[in-house]
Amino acid sequence: MVKWAVNINRQIELENWEYLWTNAIKISSCTQLKENVFKMITRWYMTPQILAKMNPQISSKCWKCKEKEGTIYHIWWGCKMARKFWEEISIEIRKILKYSLPKCPELFLLSLKFENIIPEDRVLVWYMLIAARIIYARYWKPESIPKKEEWKRKMI
Repeated sequence: MVKWAVNINRQIELENWEYLWTNAIKISSCTQLKENVFKMITRWYMTPQILAKMNPQISSKCWKCKEKEGTIYHIWWGCKMARKFWEEISIEIRKILKYSLPKCPELFLLSLKFENIIPEDRVLVWYMLIAARIIYARYWKPESIPKKEEWKRKMI
């Protein structure tokens, strides 16, 4: 929890974490959706930075941009390739909802910060963002990013 707050440069209140844990369990019976939420909360993904600490022969640079340190936050949000992916997802969600979502890691990566979303749309947004994260995770190591068509297929 603390590491996410440091990464996004904002305090995340305990009640927000409790809400996330509670909703991750209740939102669906689908284990793949729950698994993604838990993996994001716990920072489960092995990054170049972590792997380089285990084996100094492995580069700690991002697998996608090969420019910056490959931290979990960089690979999921800070990398220019990640930003391109999330921008495409944001545009598609705007087309569906007819309004824009705030582009922030709390919402896109952790499914927090839903106050700017119409209450009737919140569950749909939750599913759309989890689908995007599941698709992005499939492209964890390759330099490429998923296509929006893969995300659309995942939501069906």
